[in-house]
Amino acid sequence: FIHNDCSYCCFRKHVYAWFRFFNMINTYLALLLVQIGLTIMSSLLVLPEVEAFAVPKTRSASRVLIPPVPGKQTKTKKELERSVECDDDDNEADCAPNWIFLYPKACSCLFPNHEGACVGSSVKDIPPDSCTGGYYGHSDLDPEQVMKEGLLQRGDDWDLLHHAEQRGNSAFRGTTTQITYPDGNGAASWAGEGGCVYELTCVPTWDVNKHLQGRRLVSEWAVGKDRFGGNLALGEHEFAVSSRVPPEHIKRYGRVVESANGLLYVPRNSWVDNPKWDPQFCKYSVSDRFCVESK
Repeated sequence: FIHNDCSYCCFRKHVYAWFRFFNMINTYLALLLVQIGLTIMSSLLVLPEVEAFAVPKTRSASRVLIPPVPGKQTKTKKELERSVECDDDDNEADCAPNWIFLYPKACSCLFPNHEGACVGSSVKDIPPDSCTGGYYGHSDLDPEQVMKEGLLQRGDDWDLLHHAEQRGNSAFRGTTTQITYPDGNGAASWAGEGGCVYELTCVPTWDVNKHLQGRRLVSEWAVGKDRFGGNLALGEHEFAVSSRVPPEHIKRYGRVVESANGLLYVPRNSWVDNPKWDPQFCKYSVSDRFCVESK
């Protein structure tokens, strides 16, 4: 049986159109519900990270507590955060940076006006890397006089860059952690044959190569990484120390000789111990001599 009535055909078209419409609405509703569900789940995952709902975590100490200077009133938190602690009635020379108390007093008293070194005018107040000292080679000093009087203060320029480039009135002395390196450099080569190498202990020590890396201007016209460089005398392995070294900080000295193949060194049996040296500086020494019992 076939319906040929036009009204029946129109009715079927309307019913089919409404069916497609409701099917599309159901699809949109399903997608909307899925979107709402994903939003709720994401909010639940982020919720524990919110500070108001976060579980408190145990935090480790991130600041080194430095005790106040004996005899002075305890300072407030705001005053302790200053790089230099000074009272109104203190002299300028009495003002000291906080990090100075991290070093032994015998070493910190040799700092330049209780301040660190510098590199140019942009990098100042650089604390020492250690108080270990090193081997200092010189050809003109009288070793017997050095053992009695120590190394005298010289210069007033605490710029590591000026010292490495040998310009200005340097207040540093150059040392090395080895008497002679495999490449021939070292304190023995600085002293030369017949000169003397002195072992300095418990003195403020700066790693010259470390602090000059990327801080020496190569050219005003250069750009990027080529504009700044490091120490020109990188191969010297130099550690700069304060020029003033009391006799109690000088452990021993030895005279430099030249080997058959032209290598400069100090024979073991040629070292002369300093009777004025303080054994308490043993742990601030580059050698193990007299330090076996303390380890």
